[in-house]
Amino acid sequence: MIGLPGDRVQMIDGRLYINSHMVGRERIGLKRIEENGQTITVVEYQETLPEGLTYHIYEASDNGPLDNTREYIVPESHYFMLGDNRDNSMDSRVMDRVGFVPFSNITGRGQWIFLRDNKMVWLSLE
Repeated sequence: MIGLPGDRVQMIDGRLYINSHMVGRERIGLKRIEENGQTITVVEYQETLPEGLTYHIYEASDNGPLDNTREYIVPESHYFMLGDNRDNSMDSRVMDRVGFVPFSNITGRGQWIFLRDNKMVWLSLE
């Protein structure tokens, strides 16, 4: 979860901006991952949100189709989600498929994600 109700979220040249502030990002190194049956090399980064939460993301480039977006304003009782594989994630940036996630759809912390019948399914143990 990246954006809370009222937040402004945007991607510019592969960098995440929340409320007009660029989120910190530190390069970790190269990583090989499986994607659509192929092994590709991506750059692994550690992003740090303003409140100090850190997590790792993966970028094939900073100029892909989801790396430059309009500014999204998160509506009341909704959240903005971003995947960790930024160039191959079906997340809130894809407004016609995912978009903003209503609070009522959140039932716990996502632990695993998998595809079933071409739909994303979150599995949580909480």
